[in-house]
Amino acid sequence: MDKLIYKIRNKQVAMGVCAALSSPEAVEVLAASGLDFTLIDQMYTSTDWMTTANMIRAAQARGMSTLIRPEANPWVGAGGNAGQIASETIRALGVGATGVCASVHSPDELKAMLESGKDWHRQHHVVPFAGTPQNGEVTTWPEHEAAVRERTMIVPLFESQTTLDQFERMLEVEGLEAAMFAGSDGSRVLGLGLNYEHPTLWNRIDEVVKICERRGIVLGSGTGHAFQTAETIGKRIKRMVDHGLKIILIQTDGAMLQFMMQSIFAVAKAELGSEFKPIGDRVREMTGRS
Repeated sequence: MDKLIYKIRNKQVAMGVCAALSSPEAVEVLAASGLDFTLIDQMYTSTDWMTTANMIRAAQARGMSTLIRPEANPWVGAGGNAGQIASETIRALGVGATGVCASVHSPDELKAMLESGKDWHRQHHVVPFAGTPQNGEVTTWPEHEAAVRERTMIVPLFESQTTLDQFERMLEVEGLEAAMFAGSDGSRVLGLGLNYEHPTLWNRIDEVVKICERRGIVLGSGTGHAFQTAETIGKRIKRMVDHGLKIILIQTDGAMLQFMMQSIFAVAKAELGSEFKPIGDRVREMTGRS
């Protein structure tokens, strides 16, 4: 069983990181750290489909699940992108992802995602039902179709005012097992800036969690960009789980690398004292410029 799907269906906490570095090697590092999944971001990054496929292979080799966040802009327009989301979903699953986590604008877009998740094409360069024995078994097309539906996860991402206004209708869509409430943009569209700890945001999250629990849906969210040390991120995760969130997305591999290097750099500068000066300080001393 896919690790992420197993945890969602058994209502266990699943932890992952958003992959923004467009690197299969970075995905291998994430998998080696013990994470359950990675969210490969095509919405704001340079990651193309070939790179995505290789990132998926890197994750699969180490037993880590993958979600794809395809291109979307739920904050502009009035919806009507069901066709595009359906196409993006089929392709993401076709290159081998566990599932799709897309920013949706309407129940129709969510229905299109879920319907596309039933499609049988998975890593279609290999035909698993061609009659060739694999591990002592021959897979037929009906068996393959049933298997891929069982190991596919469609996760809508609620992050626009439109979806927050109608999340109850979204959660009524048949076949939905999991959803994500965007911490950063959820906070922003509620007029809270990026105040992740504001009571209004927690109240809204608690409201959505209760509805999800009644419907058997697992809800997740991102940790947010304001937490930049292992201690603050870890405590943030504990608060999220205490509020009923079970899919925990830590903000980007790039951010984690940046925060770690900043922390190391700060300690090194403090230890070195006068022995270390940034290049900018040395240039100013040489030129006499402020």
